Amino acid sequence: MLSKSKVGVVTWCKSRNYGTNLQAFALINKLRDLGYESFLIEPFDRQCFSWKSTIKYYLKNAGLLDLINRPKTLDVQGYKLSEFMIEDIPQKQVYTHKEYQKLLLDFKVFISGSDQIWNPNYVNEFQLLAFATNCKKIAYASSIGTSMIPDDKKELYINNLSGFDHISLRESTGARIISELLPEKNPRTVLDPTFLLEPEEWTAFGKKGVLEFVLPARYLLVYLIGNQSFYSDYIKNIASHYDDIPIIIIKSIENEGFNIEGAINYQDAGPREFVKLISYATAVCTDSFHACAISINLSKQFVVLKRHSDETLESQNSRIYDLLTHFNLSDRLFDSINARLNEINYTDISCQLRNERSECINYLQNSIEH
Repeated sequence: MLSKSKVGVVTWCKSRNYGTNLQAFALINKLRDLGYESFLIEPFDRQCFSWKSTIKYYLKNAGLLDLINRPKTLDVQGYKLSEFMIEDIPQKQVYTHKEYQKLLLDFKVFISGSDQIWNPNYVNEFQLLAFATNCKKIAYASSIGTSMIPDDKKELYINNLSGFDHISLRESTGARIISELLPEKNPRTVLDPTFLLEPEEWTAFGKKGVLEFVLPARYLLVYLIGNQSFYSDYIKNIASHYDDIPIIIIKSIENEGFNIEGAINYQDAGPREFVKLISYATAVCTDSFHACAISINLSKQFVVLKRHSDETLESQNSRIYDLLTHFNLSDRLFDSINARLNEINYTDISCQLRNERSECINYLQNSIEH
């Protein structure tokens, strides 16, 4: 029985991408709800512990490392992100070989988490848990994010994933790809970690957010990572459907220059404010996977704009297609300025989500225990 085990989570976090941080928070938070002492494992290279790492180790033990690493100046968004990381994401750092050995003694279970950490453009051995020798390895909702793995990367996946005890992916496309590489692993599809939290949990999380402006009673929330030429016209059309309600734009780090005349441009949102603005929005317009996922979880009206052409190598459309198809929401992909904006009836979707949430939590717990 491993119910008192420490569980190490490897996933992306700490960036100014809201979805990245929120999916890490959701997985770690749910593991802790289930009784597991769970930590985000900071990236390290077990083959390369340098003298700088050794110095950091002694500074940490002397209580000086946090003082040195504390940013001298932060903008409002940076401060909110820093506060979120300190309060909501328990972390474990490894600086020396001695600490690495202790990590393997203390943590008998490691989880490769969600987001696109298995995307062939970014993946590395750490994200595939190569360091976790003689430990249980689990993948929960890891995402490849594309529709194929290049031939020159397949050996990397096969060599590392063959040592996993349980493999689950976020998208059916990813599960199919891994199944073709390692059919004996029988990978399954599970919900993104943000779906593991109940809507009420996200609402409570968002209420902790502090806005620097007065929130309109009704508004269209816009959060865009891409910057396609058609975005502005589409958004104006969507706003007109809702009687020209005010537009609030959350600035993304990838698309800080996007603007619509007359809109409220908000660049100080931390993770809590991001969820708060979705929870109170009349409707959401986005090209972000996690903005879609949280909108679905909170039963919000939303529209998805297509960030990539399907033909481009960097296209990440498959994950959006899989998410929308899974909940029978493919019509939310707005690819015509004259498209009809039918209201989403969430009765069946909410029921489906409750059932699948329970199944995924059981899968996660059983994967750790067995």
